[in-house]
Amino acid sequence: MNRYCQEAKGKAFADLDPETQDAILRGVDQVGQRVSDENPAGKWFFQLLLRDTRDSFFSDPIYGGNRGMIGWKLIGYPGAGGNYLQAIFRTETPYRPEPAGMAEHQHKMGMGGD
Repeated sequence: MNRYCQEAKGKAFADLDPETQDAILRGVDQVGQRVSDENPAGKWFFQLLLRDTRDSFFSDPIYGGNRGMIGWKLIGYPGAGGNYLQAIFRTETPYRPEPAGMAEHQHKMGMGGD
């Protein structure tokens, strides 16, 4: 994408104004249009982009995505399971823990993970 933008517009994609970025993305989104001869069609590009976005939005933050565990908070996922023993028998209140990733559990257990 950056190579195409550099050749066609003289700038990397991120350096283009929002209107030009949108126009390029609309063009790439059309089935069969290629960014360049060695790159796949736009439909495949957007399927890959969606998959990678979804993966990073719902993965454990230790891998670099889901910053602030926002994806987990959105769907009510508690994150990496720790010890739920204290909550198991509290049937009078809903169980709604704050999400915790692997790094938080490693830190609590003194295993580093920094």
